[in-house]
Amino acid sequence: MDATSHHAGDQPDTPDGEPRRRELPVLPALLALIAVVHLPLLAFGFVYDDGWTLRSNGFLRPGHFDPRLLFSSEALSRHIPDGFRPTLVCFDALSYRLLGLEAGAHHALSIALHVLICALLARLLRRLGAGRELLLASVACFGLLAIHAEVVAVVSYREDLLAAALGLGALLAATRVLTADKRRLLLWL
Repeated sequence: MDATSHHAGDQPDTPDGEPRRRELPVLPALLALIAVVHLPLLAFGFVYDDGWTLRSNGFLRPGHFDPRLLFSSEALSRHIPDGFRPTLVCFDALSYRLLGLEAGAHHALSIALHVLICALLARLLRRLGAGRELLLASVACFGLLAIHAEVVAVVSYREDLLAAALGLGALLAATRVLTADKRRLLLWL
């Protein structure tokens, strides 16, 4: 075998001629670490406005939930918690139907959303051309920064998690459109 031959599964040589080593799946391990660090939240009960938003919010109960109200002034006159945030209220109604009033399950959902946001951030940084070290450091800082603990720990603060996930998803879609083959894009339109 000569110096330019490759074993099956090897990646091509680097520009300086050195064989490229397989990179360990560091990002999945980092995302797992972020989830593990937040696991103690599963033992928490509802805190702050969680009771008002979920436990005592009759609007979320089957037979009372009418999403049309969220797009009218009626939501405010009926004092629907967070009625001015229809995406959040619909998400809360769905999570209430699926998880009931199990605080641990709601905290698990918040942790999953936080890890999803970290994965979306990594994907966006990769798409923008960030190097491996910058990408991993950014995701680690964002995912493990103590300032995010409250947003993940308080179920009623999920609007921040949803906004981040939807915002990063929109940025990913926009960068894809900007880098897409323009002829394919015109055919799609």
